[in-house]
Amino acid sequence: MRRVKRFLSLAPGERTLLVRTLWRLSRTCLELHLLSREKWQMLLAPATAQAATPRQRFSEGQIAWAVRAAARYVPTANCLPQAIVAKQLLEEQGYHPLLRIGVQPPQALDLKAHAWVESGGRILVGDDGHPYQPLGAAR
Repeated sequence: MRRVKRFLSLAPGERTLLVRTLWRLSRTCLELHLLSREKWQMLLAPATAQAATPRQRFSEGQIAWAVRAAARYVPTANCLPQAIVAKQLLEEQGYHPLLRIGVQPPQALDLKAHAWVESGGRILVGDDGHPYQPLGAAR
């Protein structure tokens, strides 16, 4: 009940953003699990110019908040789907984010990978406090 009250206390635009993010994050997780690697790689492609013009402008911080909040309700929403959705939403709002995928230096046979989104030289989504060596950037 507390979550419902908290949701209803949000501004209407924030509620819309949160619901849209929850839907997109759920769909992205499903696509990553069900589609072949070749097909889900298009999720990493830049947003197309045909994306609908948003009715309300959201800040980078609002989008990062919505992705983190929605991820708490999608069991398989690890760093990769969060980064993909954050990148898509940011691009739709006219920002120019970088989706990064990196690895930590391996310790024995334990290789750890992570995905995050940067904008303006700062991490918006996926800052877990550990150093990762970026493999490349998806624009």
